Amino acid sequence: GVSPVQDAHADLHGAVRTGPVSPTLIQQWEQQIHHGEPFTDRKSTFQAHLAAVRSLGEVQDMVSVLKSNNKVARATHNIMAFRLTTESGNLLCDCD
Repeated sequence: GVSPVQDAHADLHGAVRTGPVSPTLIQQWEQQIHHGEPFTDRKSTFQAHLAAVRSLGEVQDMVSVLKSNNKVARATHNIMAFRLTTESGNLLCDCD
């Protein structure tokens, strides 16, 4: 039979690595992050960023690389979300 998928939540705010991000890590993720077109509404600019992740470590890396971008880091409010399936088949997700 098919086993049910269980939701597990991870703390996305704790997912951001501290300290400088290595140029190698930035280069690794640059090709994998897709950037949506920015749009502005009432003096606020919004832009989506998307990448496939396979582990919580990859979520941490991607968020750190995004926040190493000065424009993203200066944003008043970054909204983050992720969802992935673990090797055991469980759904791991979190969002702001």
